[in-house]
Amino acid sequence: MISIIKHYFDCTDNQDQTIIIYVATLKVLGLCIPFCSYLLNNGEVTREVSRLQKVLVRPSDTTRISIPALQVTGEWNTSDKCISETLYSGAGKQITWNCFQPRSKVRVRIGSQVFEGLGYAETITLPFHPGYLPIDVLLWGRYFSPGYTIIWIEWRGAYPLKKIYVNGIEQSDAKIEHDRISFSSLGMALHFKKVHPIKNNPLSALAIRYPFLKWMFSRRFLSSQEIKYSGTGELVKGNQIIDTGSTLYETVHWKR
Repeated sequence: MISIIKHYFDCTDNQDQTIIIYVATLKVLGLCIPFCSYLLNNGEVTREVSRLQKVLVRPSDTTRISIPALQVTGEWNTSDKCISETLYSGAGKQITWNCFQPRSKVRVRIGSQVFEGLGYAETITLPFHPGYLPIDVLLWGRYFSPGYTIIWIEWRGAYPLKKIYVNGIEQSDAKIEHDRISFSSLGMALHFKKVHPIKNNPLSALAIRYPFLKWMFSRRFLSSQEIKYSGTGELVKGNQIIDTGSTLYETVHWKR
């Protein structure tokens, strides 16, 4: 019996640097294994550090985290209403997505470095082994500008699902493509520009650092590939650019 609770925080600072922080708990047959990590990309180089360390997280409109083992502290202050969805329900179990801060004002300290900018925070609760997720591809991302907040999550495979929000309003007719998201009812599209990968690793890279994961997850599952991108976006209506901002998104090719 395996279950996972994962808290995710990110920030794009005023110098277009990207910070991603994970705090998770893996439960295996009643045993709790804590995990925390951060990723820092300065536009050219990505640094990742992780520990098996318990961290207390209380999701709210103002969420503070402190991870002494990583020399990380941070504060997320929301400016948008939360989004909460049941992404999957079956066999008496549910996957819940609590996007408690779709858009935040953020201040993060890592060691002696301080970062300030806009960010995002969510909690995913997965009450069963992730290898049983009925999906082949996971798409997730967010776009921020002075006038727009766009959040998206899509599953492709045996259990297709799509949730896309523009300023908190779900857009059921939106379509996610490789280099854009089209919004038919709004007559506009979000184009991804000047994006660069900040992470491109199989899950097995984590298992190298924590070998016990090889006993819990199959070799095929650990070959799942995660690619994260950071860059800018342009909202286009007709042939006119109506808005520009920052974007952070990922594609995970899930192996089951």
